[in-house]
Amino acid sequence: SFEESHGEAHDLWLVFCSEGLSLTHYLYEATVEEGMVIYHQGSFWRQYRSSPHGHRGIRELMRQMLEGVCSCHERNVTHRDVKPSNLIVHIPTPEEQLG
Repeated sequence: SFEESHGEAHDLWLVFCSEGLSLTHYLYEATVEEGMVIYHQGSFWRQYRSSPHGHRGIRELMRQMLEGVCSCHERNVTHRDVKPSNLIVHIPTPEEQLG
């Protein structure tokens, strides 16, 4: 059991669903074809990457992701499922990118 292999059961496991927009929301668009969901690169992401200040926004996203993982590690928490759908992010607006 978990307790036997990891000591006392004082761990707190939290799972939040739909707490904001995940990175998946920005990266992909889903279509349904023949009963299957197929993900394509999203138009928002293509436009964002090609915008004049997109590199700043992408750098900001990376900072958010790394700070989130660092915050977990500082608390001795290991996130075992880091992926776009599990990362809630704030996409900077063009005004925020310039500021």
